[in-house]
Amino acid sequence: MKNLLMFFLLYFLPLSVNAYIPDEVPAFSAQKLAPGQLLIASDTISTGIFKQSVILLTKHDQSGTVGLIINRPSTLPLKEVIPEWVADNKAASLFVGGPVHQGVMSVLLQSQDEPKGLTRIMPMVFHKLGINNENIGKLISPANTVVRFYSGYAGWTKGQLASEINTGGWYVIDANPRTLFVMDLDSMWQDLIQKAGGKYK
Repeated sequence: MKNLLMFFLLYFLPLSVNAYIPDEVPAFSAQKLAPGQLLIASDTISTGIFKQSVILLTKHDQSGTVGLIINRPSTLPLKEVIPEWVADNKAASLFVGGPVHQGVMSVLLQSQDEPKGLTRIMPMVFHKLGINNENIGKLISPANTVVRFYSGYAGWTKGQLASEINTGGWYVIDANPRTLFVMDLDSMWQDLIQKAGGKYK
C-alpha cells in the first residue's frame, strides 16, 4: 500500500503542479501589438493630451509605433482647414490626432472599395498620414466613404509603448469600424475602459 501511495505521488504530483492556474491571468502582452488595435488610457495617465484618450494604432514595426487619438474632436471646423471637402456630420470637425507634428494631417476612412494611396488598417478601414488640399481629391471619394481627419499623431520609439503597457499605462483591445466611426465620443473612453476590464473614477 505504501509503495502504491508513493507511485501515485510521484506520477501525478507533477501534473497537478503544471496544471495550476493563477488567480490573475497576465494582461495583454505588448509583443502582440499590431495596427487595428486600440489603446485605452488607464487612470495612471492623469494629465496631458493622453488623459482618458483612445488611440487607434496605425503602424507598429521594429522602428516604433504610430497611432491616432480618435476621441479628441477640436473646435476647428473642417471647412476652414480643407475648404474643398464637403463635410457631413461625421466629418464636420478636425480631430486632434496626437502631440507629434500637429501641422501634419491624416485621414481615416471606411470604404467598401480599397482607395489607392491609403493603407489598410482592418477590413473596410484605411489610413493615410500626410494629406493636403492638392491630393485629398485623388485619395478620397465622398460618395462611398465615412471620413475623419486628424491633425498630428501619437508616436513611440522602439520598446517605449511596450514599457508603458507593461507598467499599466494602457489597456489594449481590438478595434472595429463601429468604434471608430459610430461610437459616441463623449462616453467612448468610459465604455471602452470597462470593456477592457479597467476602472474609471
